[in-house]
Formats: sequence, structure tokens, C-alpha cells
Amino acid sequence: MFKREVYFNILLGISIIYWGIMGLSHYAFAELTLVRIGSSVLNISVGTLIVFRKPAKKNGSLGSFVISLPSFIIGGMLFKMAQPFDSWELPLKAIFLIGIASALISSFALGKNFSILPSIREISKRGPYQVVRHPIYLSELLLAVCCVIGNFNLITITLLLLFITFLYYRILQEEKLLENTSEYKRYQEAVKWKLIPRIW
Repeated sequence: MFKREVYFNILLGISIIYWGIMGLSHYAFAELTLVRIGSSVLNISVGTLIVFRKPAKKNGSLGSFVISLPSFIIGGMLFKMAQPFDSWELPLKAIFLIGIASALISSFALGKNFSILPSIREISKRGPYQVVRHPIYLSELLLAVCCVIGNFNLITITLLLLFITFLYYRILQEEKLLENTSEYKRYQEAVKWKLIPRIW
């Protein structure tokens, strides 16, 4: 079981690193903007964290994976459907870069405990995890909203609503699994907010 997870991590991680590299290779050096570079760096960093992450102490059920996966897929769809970054207004580019920076900081705060789907690993209490319990998902939400603003139409709005719905259930599934540990229950008492401070 351990070896199977290690092989899966390597395959998934390398795939995500490949997406990040390909995201840069399509452009001439003069066309590389901060947004494009930031997006690729995020993919490469996430892929690297997955390759080297620790094995899960316990994985979520098949049902939790099925509920959690759509938000990840829909987020990618919104990113692909966004208008070219060059056409975005400067404030939107700035907010998108803040989202990328937040995702990077949150991901590295997890370090070798990084995960995409519900699983029990060591609990991170560093950096943004002292403010909300799911800062990476908050970053994902910010990036998704930017992509919709960058291509505002009925399809992207519908996808955003679906993204938010599945993200909500993804968080609930992850919390339900993690609440089986006394460490996470103590963490919940210390950090009250799941996603957005003073809201939820």
C-alpha cells in the first residue's frame, strides 16, 4: 500500500510539474508576464510537494473523493476559459497574483503534508493556518473569481457557482475525516474559521 501511494504521488506530481513547464514553453521570453510565470511556478511547486509528501495516515472514503474532485476540475476549467491574461485590467492581475502568492505560502506551510483530496496527515499550524483552517481553498476561490471576472458570461458564472458548491462540500468532507483525530479537534478550537475569517 505504501509503495502504491509513493508511485501515485510521483506520477501525479510529475504530471502537474509538466503542466507548469508547458504553461511557460508556449511563449517567447518577451511574452512571459508575472501572471503566467506565477501560474506555472504554482503548478511546479504543487507538483514538487506531491512528489515528496509523506504517506497519508488515512485516506478519505471513495465518496469523499467523488465529492471533492469536481471543485479541483472546475477550477482548472475556469482557468482555461479565462480571457488571455494580457487583456486583464491591472487591478485584476494584481488580485490574481495575490491569490497565487497566498496559495504558494499556504502550500509550503503544509510542506510534506500537502494533499489535494481528503486524507489524514500531520496538522499544519503555521503561517496562514493560524488564521483559517483551509487557506489554500481560499486562494483557489480567489483565483477562480478572478478567472470569471476575466471572462464574465453565463457559463463561467454557472461554473463558479458549481465550484463554490463543491468546494463547500470538499471542506466538509475533509473536516469530517480530520475530526477523527484529537489533534485536529484542538486545532479547531484554536482556529475557529474554516475559510473566511468572521464569516465561515
